[in-house]
Amino acid sequence: MLSLSKHQPPSWRTPIVMLSLSKHDQRRSRRILWRSELIAFAVLAIAVSVTMPAYAQTAGDTCAGIGIGTGLPDSRIAACTEVIGAQQTTASDRAVAYYNRGSAYYTKGRYDLAIADCSQALRLQPNYAYASYVRGLAYNNTAQYDLAIADCSQALRLNPYYADAYVVRGLAYFNKRQYDLAIADYSQALPSIQTTPSPITTAESSTTTRVSTIWR
Repeated sequence: MLSLSKHQPPSWRTPIVMLSLSKHDQRRSRRILWRSELIAFAVLAIAVSVTMPAYAQTAGDTCAGIGIGTGLPDSRIAACTEVIGAQQTTASDRAVAYYNRGSAYYTKGRYDLAIADCSQALRLQPNYAYASYVRGLAYNNTAQYDLAIADCSQALRLNPYYADAYVVRGLAYFNKRQYDLAIADYSQALPSIQTTPSPITTAESSTTTRVSTIWR
């Protein structure tokens, strides 16, 4: 007979000692026990799935590129538009939503809309390095090189280690045939680029930011 301590109550996984049973009966009992364990697991899984609340993806999550379907720029644009237009959105969250939507527009090649949204983000949050960078990226792609240089320079004033901003400013200098300045910027960016992929072609891949807990 198995003796159990009163401080350790038996569980449904406690081994059963059946010395008096034949080997055939012991094997049969073990099979029954194993089936019981499987049934118990199934019941537990069902109970957990019923009692746990389902995760509800918010517009803020989608706007920030978090969750299902957020790889599609149109989904993110729609979600960010919802965040921007909501009354409960704070000024800082609205700046983030404008920036995220601008990044999505950039991905779609809508550089004019990317510039407009990043400008709105910077109006609400002037020291927003990511917004300055993406607007500079869009300016560079529309051959507005002086504006691209100005925005990337601002991003670098806010974050002197922003390698992507050095690259884009270097591209703008290159397009203006100011090769010495382009080389200088590329040289600043090179150590980081060798270890970290640059998101130049997909601006939001490393710079997307999330709105506050009001949208979670």
